[in-house]
Amino acid sequence: MNVSCHKARISKGLHDFTIALAGNANVGKSIAGDEKILVHYDGRWETVKIKDLFNSTHDFHSTIMGESEGFKPKNLSTISLNLDDLKVERKNVAYVLKHKENRPLVRITTSSKRYVTATQDHNFIVLRGGKINVVDANQLLIGDQLPLIKNPHNNLLVDSDSDETLPGKDPLETNGYNGLAWDKIARIETLENEEDFVYDLSVEGNENFMLANGIFIHNSVIFNQLTGLNQTVGNWPGKTVERAEGTLYFKGYRIKILDLPGIYSLSAFSMEEIVARDYIAIERPDVIINVVDASVLERNLYFTLQLLELKVPMIMALNQIDFASKKGLRIDHEKLSNILGIPVIPTIAVTGSGIDQLISTAVQAYEGRIKLNPMKITYSKELEDAVRKLEAYINKNLPNLASKYPSRWLAIKLIEKDEDVESKVKASPDGGRVLSLASALTESLEQTYGKPSPVTLATERYGIVNELVKSSVKITAPPKISLEEKLDEITGHKILGYPILALIFALTFSIIFGVGGYLTEILGGFLEGTAIPTANKFIYAFLPELFAGMVSNGILYGIAAGITIALPYIVPFYLILSLLEDSGYLPRAAFLLDNPMHKLGLHGKAALCLLLGYGCNVPACVGCRIMERERERFLAGFLTVLIPCAARSVVIFGLVGKYMGIPTALLLYMFNIALIFLLGRIGHKVLPGEPMGLLMEMPPYKKPSLKAIAKKTWARTKEFIYFAFPIIVAGSVTLSAISSFGLVTPMLNAMKPLIVDWLGLPLQTGIPIIFGILRKELTLILLAEAFGTLSFNKILTPIQMVTFSLVVMIYVPCVATIAALWREFGFKKTLLTSLIDILLALLIGGTAFRILSYLA
Repeated sequence: MNVSCHKARISKGLHDFTIALAGNANVGKSIAGDEKILVHYDGRWETVKIKDLFNSTHDFHSTIMGESEGFKPKNLSTISLNLDDLKVERKNVAYVLKHKENRPLVRITTSSKRYVTATQDHNFIVLRGGKINVVDANQLLIGDQLPLIKNPHNNLLVDSDSDETLPGKDPLETNGYNGLAWDKIARIETLENEEDFVYDLSVEGNENFMLANGIFIHNSVIFNQLTGLNQTVGNWPGKTVERAEGTLYFKGYRIKILDLPGIYSLSAFSMEEIVARDYIAIERPDVIINVVDASVLERNLYFTLQLLELKVPMIMALNQIDFASKKGLRIDHEKLSNILGIPVIPTIAVTGSGIDQLISTAVQAYEGRIKLNPMKITYSKELEDAVRKLEAYINKNLPNLASKYPSRWLAIKLIEKDEDVESKVKASPDGGRVLSLASALTESLEQTYGKPSPVTLATERYGIVNELVKSSVKITAPPKISLEEKLDEITGHKILGYPILALIFALTFSIIFGVGGYLTEILGGFLEGTAIPTANKFIYAFLPELFAGMVSNGILYGIAAGITIALPYIVPFYLILSLLEDSGYLPRAAFLLDNPMHKLGLHGKAALCLLLGYGCNVPACVGCRIMERERERFLAGFLTVLIPCAARSVVIFGLVGKYMGIPTALLLYMFNIALIFLLGRIGHKVLPGEPMGLLMEMPPYKKPSLKAIAKKTWARTKEFIYFAFPIIVAGSVTLSAISSFGLVTPMLNAMKPLIVDWLGLPLQTGIPIIFGILRKELTLILLAEAFGTLSFNKILTPIQMVTFSLVVMIYVPCVATIAALWREFGFKKTLLTSLIDILLALLIGGTAFRILSYLA
């Protein structure tokens, strides 16, 4: 968060200037998804869980921000408390937000048996010592009082355990309103977060809202402390990025407070970052207040270095200094100030501590009474030489652009391959020559350092940050190394981590194969031996033979095939995936795979998408939104659909694994990984641009919650059943109808040159290959339908099993994945991806059949 002050002008006896706040997004302040809130939508008031509100109203135009997601609803309002006059009023909801959260939550219970579960840093409005304060959840005390609204009879307006108090009517008009009641906090406890996500509302103006049980909760930050309620919210000119402004009157100054978008860096990874840096660089604010989180100082100082490179007057607010102290960190802010060459003011935003000193220091900096001597950031010799050479060339050839942005900053951004700066340079006269020199210098640096230039710059910045932290931070109470930390060190080790990763993957597939095969035999024996014959007696007794055959072979056999072939493999996979997610291991896997991902033109975050693809390609495709640029998003999406999802794994395990053994099945997965690596390398060369460095926060390991794992597994399995089983039955019925009306033979004859002559498969396999596009689980199920048996070793040779599995593993994904691709990347890229998949499947399948036949 940063503050800027514009040139002073006299207006009504007051000196006017502007303070702009910029920093991280404070996305951790949220409540549990099961908390109920009151909202007015579509002409009526409703009580709804906040997670249900998010899931029911957000669309595909939501904004993804790292591990957070938000959307701007239309015509949605809620009840809010005006802290200026302590009156309750109806306010519009600006955003509905969802955040990733792995830390334990805090549950607060009041004397009237009301409770709220929130993140540790969520803000609460409390009455303490006769004064109203806004404090973090982890700073609440037993006896603090929370505000509730009451009616004219001096009773609480909302019952603590009722969801029926607001049936479609305005609660303030229906029940009346007569001020506030204060409810004492009776209990504070820590709970595990079983869902990994928390939710929040951003309410226009007041930034607080009331839960269905009457408790008000708040989201206060330094911006609110400075401006109170003198705020307006709009958009930056020509942008969809929110612009919040407020006014502060301080010692003869009327100060305009501008809250820049919450960001972690000044790279062109998002519109928010571009807006923030353009404002700072072009508008040239008089003072920047860089607000950093003292409890995670190292991560925040990276942004500080980037601000210093913009050469703007700056002071630092060392926020949450109390929380840092609780973590055993003692920060010598005076020493940090001497090193950085700027004032550093410790603050606690939620209590207002240090805010007056912060603003007073900003005013003194504006007036020139404090000398600012910001440190000059110097890189290693080769990198520094390249920056200086490019800086001089920019000053000579791009004087207009250098008058808007610091020339050294422009040089650094070109070496970082910043696309926004490159486009600005390209649009300038003589910009082509500057870009040519930048390209040559960058290429030379990459040969010298052996890694992409953005990674080199990030590495050196973090090296500088590390030295700053070493010089100014002491650990007063070294924390005992926990089991989780030891586990983190081992699983993330640069050597030991990889065999552990391989072992986890091997165990995953072994368990899936073993459990799946065992369940398939048990369920198949029961259904084929008892259930289906019994049901057929009734079906053929009451229906004509033609329709009885369609019901038996279509509906009945389709359901049975789904139960015996798909579910036994999908359920164990979802169970293990949920376990790895809940424990915190998946981000470690992404970290370990960062270097291999760079070979594909991606970074470690893409590994999360690819790993998710082993469950289902649809959320994996949507998950590619976490990639910062369109190039990386499409390349990750293209590779993701080649991952054998749980549905395609059904084919591999149920065919090759069952009849040829698990080593052969694993060989197919190894081949698939090699294919993805090859295609990724080709895509990296064909698509313009270079991979970005990986910046991601590593959540701590935690003990998996059996309840949370069961919920996730059931939710995914239920979604599969609801989505897939109707398609499985429809496909089975369609195939049965095609067979009954004699249409199978013409279709198969048309496909004979491709299926029999090229792929070397029995002609009947053409039907499951075609209809498998509905859902890949259908492939094996329809294969059983086409041949009338589940004993696949009687109809296919081992070579044909491998060929068939390769084709299914690679060729065009299911319709759901195609729809996801279309939504994320557009029609042309979806068509291109599908055509490449089909051609690859046919080419590899036919080639594999010939090679294996020759070797046999």
